[in-house]
Amino acid sequence: MYLCLTILASAVAWDLRDGRIPAGLTCFGMLASQAYILAETGSVAACLKALAAGLALLAVLFPLFSIGALGGGDCKLMVILPAFLGFRPTLIAIFIAFAAGACIGTVKLFFSRKLHDRLVNLAFYLREVSITGRLKKYDLPPSGRDGEIAAHQIHFTVPILMGVAAVYGGMMKK
Repeated sequence: MYLCLTILASAVAWDLRDGRIPAGLTCFGMLASQAYILAETGSVAACLKALAAGLALLAVLFPLFSIGALGGGDCKLMVILPAFLGFRPTLIAIFIAFAAGACIGTVKLFFSRKLHDRLVNLAFYLREVSITGRLKKYDLPPSGRDGEIAAHQIHFTVPILMGVAAVYGGMMKK
């Protein structure tokens, strides 16, 4: 539990500072998650099962990455979660993360007075996708230079950490 939270907290720190998550951290997270499951279960089959769950999760998240709604580091962070949490708790953590991200984003847009503009932009995007039937990058460019995020974006590592912490908190009460 603490290893997972430490990896996620490190990712949050880097994301807040640089606007990106270093590949080395996500690679370490992937290796650490597999080492964790191997140490917990002693089973290579459990490692493969956790890896398969992570890859299935990546397949589900890939469309969001491909349109620019999620960063690559965010996706890779979520892929390590099944090894630490199990698949079902990972889905709960990701649901909580998306709900928290939506709340954080809405509040940020409201206070920056950009909520209406972003909703109009989203409506035009959804209309175009429904007419053409093809996904495209949403709202280019996604961020500024040196990892600076746009006024309408959030550091999604924060909601990911919130979701995982909420799930761990629920697991500890059982």
